[in-house]
Amino acid sequence: MKCVSCGNDISNGVLFCENCGHQVNPNSQQIRPRKKKGLLVALFSIVIIVGLAIVLAKMFLPGLLGPIDLGVKPNETAYESLMAKLNFQKDTAPTSGLAEDYKYTYGEPVYVNTRLTSEELTSFFSYNRPNYYALKKIQIRINPDDSIEFSAAVDKEYILQNILGGEHSEESIKKYLPMIKFIPGSVNVYAHFSGEIIDNKASDIEIKDVKLMGLSLPSSVFNSTEAQDEINDSLDTLLSDLTEKTGGSYESIKIEEGELILKGNLPSSLTREKIK
Repeated sequence: MKCVSCGNDISNGVLFCENCGHQVNPNSQQIRPRKKKGLLVALFSIVIIVGLAIVLAKMFLPGLLGPIDLGVKPNETAYESLMAKLNFQKDTAPTSGLAEDYKYTYGEPVYVNTRLTSEELTSFFSYNRPNYYALKKIQIRINPDDSIEFSAAVDKEYILQNILGGEHSEESIKKYLPMIKFIPGSVNVYAHFSGEIIDNKASDIEIKDVKLMGLSLPSSVFNSTEAQDEINDSLDTLLSDLTEKTGGSYESIKIEEGELILKGNLPSSLTREKIK
């Protein structure tokens, strides 16, 4: 700071100029605090803007910042209820490693004929799951119109290789969802569909909506005859693989009066042993 009388440099905090004795303007000493206050206001404004952007994103584009909330909360009581209905015993899930690091052993199948709620299904896919499980934060909601909604965060590579069978590259998907290139490792997925399983085969599957990162895919992607055939073939392959892997089979899976009705021979237990 300089003296307004003689132009001499003045040290901070002094009341008079050391050169000419002119009294320093007391108001000039408030410059630094005002700058600090201005900085705080700017930072506070940034926080408000970022917070508002997050709120707006959640309101108008749910599924962008996290999986769409279907309002179904998992809990341990519902998990235990489903396990009892299935007469199924499972060991404690591994906390490290990859799926290929473990040997899966399933118990003898037992016949099951039961009704399951949205809460029970959501809890089953939320509790006692290994860290390497490709699906996270799963919610399943069964609607009064006999349709199902599914929401989860899914490993991006898992979608490309397992769900899409490796037939669709990330480059081809960018045509419908350019923002996928910004996704580091997982995709927030939402699906709304109806249909049933009869004798291990998909039947009358109808896809009503599919969202990736909160953005709906064009209906032509999943409602064409070719897409429907591919969806049915993928489901049939999945059911066949489950039968071969677990020894169980599905007589029927359908939605009725807001619950999932499950009939079939399902494994009675699961143990996972680390491969040395």
